[in-house]
Amino acid sequence: MKTATLQKDGRTVVAKVERLTTFAERSVGVLGRKSLGAGRGVYLRPCSAIHTFAVRFALDVFFLSREDRIVKVVRNLRPNRMAFGGLKAKAVLELEAGWLAEDALREGDVVTFAEGAERPGGPVNSS
Repeated sequence: MKTATLQKDGRTVVAKVERLTTFAERSVGVLGRKSLGAGRGVYLRPCSAIHTFAVRFALDVFFLSREDRIVKVVRNLRPNRMAFGGLKAKAVLELEAGWLAEDALREGDVVTFAEGAERPGGPVNSS
């Protein structure tokens, strides 16, 4: 599993994103975890739909196109639910619900991933 920072317009938005790209990694995802915590996320590719069965916390979900453009946002997806990204969705970014400011990532935004440690400036949060 690789980790990266998620950036928008050259600024770090999520300090640590786990990139789950193998079938085995994607199958487990966030299942069984107690929390992801602020500044952390999970990126699943390929993926166009998710479920939160056996997930212990609500998620903010961002469906991404092939070009990593946000095509759909689902906020506060509670446990035991499903979400579909639509035909353009090719990947999913999952964050623990509530810590990221609602205007930090929006439908239409393009994000990038930088391998390695968090960049100076820290993550964008809701405080």
